[in-house]
Amino acid sequence: AMGDVTLKSITSYRDMEWSDLLDIDGTNMDLFHSGRDVDYEQTSQEFQLLGSTDNVEYVVGLYYFNEEADVVNPITFFGLFGSPTDLNQYGLDNDSYAVFGQAEWRPESLQQLSLTAGVRYTDEEKEQYVIHPNTSTGGVGAFNEQDDDSWDNTSGSFTAAWDFNDDVNVYGRIATGWKSGGFNGEAPSAAEFHKAYDEEEVTSYELGLKSRLLENRLQVNAAVFYNEIDDMQFSVFLEGSGGAASTVSNAGEATVWGVELEVMAQVTDSLRVGLNYGYLDTEYDEFIELGQDVSDDKDFPYAPENTASLNVDWAIASFDWGQLDLHADWSYNDDYVPYTNPSQNATSQMDSYDLLNASLILSEVEVGSDMSVRVAAWGKNLTDEEYRVNTIPFGFWTTSYFGEPRTYGVDVRLNF
Repeated sequence: AMGDVTLKSITSYRDMEWSDLLDIDGTNMDLFHSGRDVDYEQTSQEFQLLGSTDNVEYVVGLYYFNEEADVVNPITFFGLFGSPTDLNQYGLDNDSYAVFGQAEWRPESLQQLSLTAGVRYTDEEKEQYVIHPNTSTGGVGAFNEQDDDSWDNTSGSFTAAWDFNDDVNVYGRIATGWKSGGFNGEAPSAAEFHKAYDEEEVTSYELGLKSRLLENRLQVNAAVFYNEIDDMQFSVFLEGSGGAASTVSNAGEATVWGVELEVMAQVTDSLRVGLNYGYLDTEYDEFIELGQDVSDDKDFPYAPENTASLNVDWAIASFDWGQLDLHADWSYNDDYVPYTNPSQNATSQMDSYDLLNASLILSEVEVGSDMSVRVAAWGKNLTDEEYRVNTIPFGFWTTSYFGEPRTYGVDVRLNF
């Protein structure tokens, strides 16, 4: 009854140690320095049971995830004038458990139609601590707190797809999803730390087309989506908090819809061109702050209206001793803002920018009897575009993070 069955196990472990020191004032004086020493590890285990019968393909599974982290976060504010360093500390121990299943059914009498349904139950348990000794204020307002909570959710999806022929498929999909709640490790007070933010839930609708045309020389994929978001999570930068503190809050309700288009064309046997375009429209339906709906007074972060990219792959020449290829890609990103508060975005507006990258690749060059060499000369941001990707608005000054300038180099790879 279960047909052909395969049992799959996926085990993952990751350990990371990370240290950085940020000179936020941008001068040669000790005005504002912030550092992080992070010790992090995560483990996950997933079991999948995959099966198929004549008309049904299915998967059921179990998933477990654990992460543990300890962070030492020294912050010096006006150390030039003798202010001591605040040795802040944060830490967490999170567990996530899930059970899931999905099945695709093609009716025997109507093979062009496929119906896919899936469901997932998730339970997340989070423990977190925060230590703020507030040494710079003589211990005034210091706190040492820990808390824990759990969130659970059942999400599902349903997709109906129709094959017009072997090359053209249309589909409609409805799905729900979520992000669990949590605690703010950078909360400026004990009371704020214990105010856990709520889970975010989304209901997504999508209509799409996938096609391969002209004897597979042209690929056209298109989709339109509409997302309804409840308790949207967003990051808030707390200027004047005695440091560079960011916390997560819930906005209320938002609607996000957009269009995506992907075109890939094999123009000639040696030339392939790809084009991608995305349009995004965002709106708050409700944004509750201090009991009031302020949705008309808030900005939507990280939501460029237009994005686009173009890539070209050209097989320039094929020799008896090697292959010469050119790859180039161009991308465009509309302007956007990183914060919800217009006052912070006044100095944090991200202007639109476009980037050009290219590489010239010589490959399949035989060295000896069993080895080959691949040499690639590459350049990134060839126009040396100057653009910001994020900011920290402190009120009386703004720290900006810029994208990488023009870089170039040569990669050599020996295959054996």
